[in-house]
Amino acid sequence: MKDHTITGIRSSSQDDSAVILGDVKSLFLPRDGSRQMSGNLNMGTDGSDSMTGNLNMDNNRITNLSPLPTSDT
Repeated sequence: MKDHTITGIRSSSQDDSAVILGDVKSLFLPRDGSRQMSGNLNMGTDGSDSMTGNLNMDNNRITNLSPLPTSDT
């Protein structure tokens, strides 16, 4: 598209519709720490991206962790 821009995209709830960049940006948590996360964080092994680096909890606590398995296997 070189220097061309798509404009005039309207909102839609259909799964195959185009989206406005500003709408998409609000769905993701920036890595620079400029926005806070709220809600649940799924740390399961289903995802393809593993977590790397430090997690700054800013004096908050992690609660409701599942107990470690007791089996040796």
